[in-house]
Amino acid sequence: MNKSESKYYYTALRMDEALIALLEKKDLEYITVKEICHQAGVNRSTFYLH
Repeated sequence: MNKSESKYYYTALRMDEALIALLEKKDLEYITVKEICHQAGVNRSTFYLH
């Protein structure tokens, strides 16, 4: 695995963890992209890239 692949994986993992944390607080239909991005510490463009 090269450096860019590991960075991609780490970012995806952070977004997954952010979603899981938010799901503990509220239902899926009420979670926004903005909340996931804020929780994971990524930009919206990164979210849509993944």
